[in-house]
Amino acid sequence: MEDIAKQKALLNEEMTFMQQIQTCEEVLFTIMNTVRQHGTSMHLLTVEDIITFIHRMELDFRTELLHVNLEQAIEASKYKR
Repeated sequence: MEDIAKQKALLNEEMTFMQQIQTCEEVLFTIMNTVRQHGTSMHLLTVEDIITFIHRMELDFRTELLHVNLEQAIEASKYKR
């Protein structure tokens, strides 16, 4: 029973990180479109700082997702024995 709860928790973590990654991607896409439309009227160094920050957030989420996926693989290997 404890194993099932752990698997569910890992699945929930996985879904949360995937949603966070997707959100970062969508926000970056929206910012890029805004720059395409209004780039010359924007302070582009500030835009660069913003997209760099969001990109780092996305990388952090991807790293956390990688750890969750590894933990899921380890848990799955326990059942193959």
